[in-house]
Amino acid sequence: MKHLLHRGLLLGLLLVCTCRTSLYSQDYLRLLFYNTENYFDTKNDPLKQDDAFLPEGDYHWTPQRYWHKTHQLAKVLAVAGDVRYPDVFALAEIETEENLMTLLRTAGMRQHRYVYAESQDDRGIDLCLAYHRYYLKLLSHKVIHLQFPQSPAKQSRPILYVKMQMPHQDSLHIFVCHWPSKYGGSAATVPLRAYAGAVLRQHCDSIFAREKQANILIMGDFNDEADDLSLREHLGALPDTCSQWQMNQLYNLMWTETQNDGIKTHRFQGEWAMLDQVIVSGNLYRKHLKAKVLKADFLLMDDDVYLGKKPYRTYHAYKYLGGYSDHLPVFVDIPLKP
Repeated sequence: MKHLLHRGLLLGLLLVCTCRTSLYSQDYLRLLFYNTENYFDTKNDPLKQDDAFLPEGDYHWTPQRYWHKTHQLAKVLAVAGDVRYPDVFALAEIETEENLMTLLRTAGMRQHRYVYAESQDDRGIDLCLAYHRYYLKLLSHKVIHLQFPQSPAKQSRPILYVKMQMPHQDSLHIFVCHWPSKYGGSAATVPLRAYAGAVLRQHCDSIFAREKQANILIMGDFNDEADDLSLREHLGALPDTCSQWQMNQLYNLMWTETQNDGIKTHRFQGEWAMLDQVIVSGNLYRKHLKAKVLKADFLLMDDDVYLGKKPYRTYHAYKYLGGYSDHLPVFVDIPLKP
């Protein structure tokens, strides 16, 4: 019995060592953001406006549809990492922490841990970030709630801040965002996103003041494009075409994609828009990072009205389609070796 016990302990230690050794054989870390489009459970929460996503609600959100959605999202995560799952992934429009745990179990992501940010949004849709515990170490995290001075009653998603330690010992500051939508009119909601951009910039400048070579990565659904005021002026995210870079500046890796025709991350009435961004600090920008949109065929469907392709989403109005999301994921690789 003692022999078997020692053998079991040895195998366990060997497994841990193998995991940690394989860490340093990786050339890069892959980070992904995905707006999951209403990843609700089927339980009624009296504190949230989730009645539409109940079995008897407008969307007839049944347990079968919930589990189908969970498997769909697990498939996206599997494909997004190429030969492995993303080392870090952040999700928007997820209703509960239990949903995230269910997704991790369904995807078989046993080595991933997470940080969860409860939202003040009326519908209760939250933000989260999951990370591979052998590849990254959680140092700290904070949920930054937005209190809009021009609209004090406005309830919105927070900004999630997570500080990680990467394999080569450098720290990585990650901000996950889901800024106010244009519901109620684009012009009327501009000040809300402008304020979110200004708040985020203040937090970035605070990090720059402490760490001149800070590695900052911002990703999320901003409900604005790269050249809109909230991102370009209030956050101060510069184009990814800059030949000169500064440590204390931010650079939007989706800027070039925003200017190009073709598939972006969201489509409305036949027009593609790059609402999901990846923004980095100068120290990461100088590594020539390239952010991309995951344009896998299974995430797209024919647009019979406006022609071309559009995201294969879960619902079109109240019609159940059984797809994935109305957004496409975005991802970026951070090299671990010079």
